[in-house]
Amino acid sequence: MGSELLLLPPKFRYLSDGGEIIINQSKTIFFFYSYRGILDNYNGFIFVVDKNVNSIKEVLEDFSNIIQMNEHWYWISS
Repeated sequence: MGSELLLLPPKFRYLSDGGEIIINQSKTIFFFYSYRGILDNYNGFIFVVDKNVNSIKEVLEDFSNIIQMNEHWYWISS
C-alpha cells in the first residue's frame, strides 16, 4: 500500500485527531483525521495532489462515503 502514519509537529497536532496523518507518497495523498474510532470507524479530509478520486480508492480500501469539497480536497468516512 505504501502508506505511513506520520506524527505532526506539536504546533500542528490539532489539525488531525490523534495528531497524526496518513501519507501515501506514491499517490501523494494526505489524510487528516477528524474522528478516529475503534478499528475501522473514521472520517476526515484527504488532500490529493493529482485531483484523482481513484487515487483515494487505491490507497484507502474501507470507506463508505466520499464527497469532493473542491479541486484537491475530499471528505471521507467509514
